[in-house]
Amino acid sequence: HTNLDASLIAQETKHLIKEKPSIVVPALRAKIVDKLGYTPSYKKLWARKQKAIEQFFGNWEESYAALPKKFGALQKFNPRTIVEWCVSRSTDAKQVEFRRVFWAFVPSIKGFAHCRPVISIDGTHLYGKYTGKMLIAMGVDGNNQIFPLAFVIVENESYDSWNWFLSYIKSHVVKEREGICLISDRHLGILKVVNEHGSPWLEPRGFHMYYYYFLYNFFHSYCL
Repeated sequence: HTNLDASLIAQETKHLIKEKPSIVVPALRAKIVDKLGYTPSYKKLWARKQKAIEQFFGNWEESYAALPKKFGALQKFNPRTIVEWCVSRSTDAKQVEFRRVFWAFVPSIKGFAHCRPVISIDGTHLYGKYTGKMLIAMGVDGNNQIFPLAFVIVENESYDSWNWFLSYIKSHVVKEREGICLISDRHLGILKVVNEHGSPWLEPRGFHMYYYYFLYNFFHSYCL
């Protein structure tokens, strides 16, 4: 194809990426074929997509490097927001490698005192150059609506990462409140954390249930 074709494809790619950054390459290619009548190769289109994303949102390395500044701004404009970091330091003390970050907004922390004694936890994949997981904790308010409590970005789901997250949920969100029912799936990392000696998520201090049983009991208690 001519340089003009390449220019049009690059322009259209940038437009589509700006409109929907999460668009996958096959869908991107289908739109370009439909509009320009030309089928670019998957490899070239993937490269153009990465270039467009970097142009609009910055590259991955710079984005991770900017996290402390962004969370600093978050705390400045949302006073008493909790942010906890986990980093690895190299032999050069000035060089640190990001591993995890936890955050919870103060309205969520205060609001939990007026929510039902239930916390649901789950995780979702992060997509991009660097893999990872976002773990989320949610409560249930008096109207049975989801109430976001805390978030964390971790390298993966494991005993260590779940233990790190749940310990901060306990210290920053739950605090001294007892009788909390923790709802989760059957991830082995969660089970190990919850069933440890002295766990605040087990009787007599708390309770632990799985999604299926909780939803069944909730439905029969509140919906029938």
